[in-house]
Amino acid sequence: MTMSPARARRRGRPLALALAAFLSLAAGAAVAQGPAPAAGSISATDASTRSQQIADVLRSPFCPGKTLLTCTSGQAFTARQEIRDRLVAGEPEESIIEDFKTRYGDNIVNPPQPWYAVVSPFIPALVGVLVLAVVTWRWRKGKGDAAPASPEPEAGGADAERLARLRRQVSAEDD
Repeated sequence: MTMSPARARRRGRPLALALAAFLSLAAGAAVAQGPAPAAGSISATDASTRSQQIADVLRSPFCPGKTLLTCTSGQAFTARQEIRDRLVAGEPEESIIEDFKTRYGDNIVNPPQPWYAVVSPFIPALVGVLVLAVVTWRWRKGKGDAAPASPEPEAGGADAERLARLRRQVSAEDD
């Protein structure tokens, strides 16, 4: 005796639900048994996010022209880890920045960037699209203004006489 596929799916649902409930309870128990965070500290994920934001504000003393976040040297990595660890320990951001100023000088903090610093990388692409649009518009406009070619030349002068002579010749041959 075989079971229909729909009936088999219905029989498997309670088992799947029970398994999901068990796994969620087990995960909750594992989280509850973890060490309690110290007073004033933040979670590791929040500390990572904040340390990246701080590292983006600080200039790298190891890679000229880069921030501490974009510098690829080992010392910059160590500095980023130090910022993260100090944030997890509950140290305020201001004291971390002041400590870096003391160690590396006051010019380690990046000044705020002007509004056009965000827009300037896109200017060449914008100009390219604008030039392409103008060229396309002019090409289409020039194509539409062209007068259709007339099969007969305008009457007047030597051409008119030649045309009349050719017409007489053709009509004479047709007769």
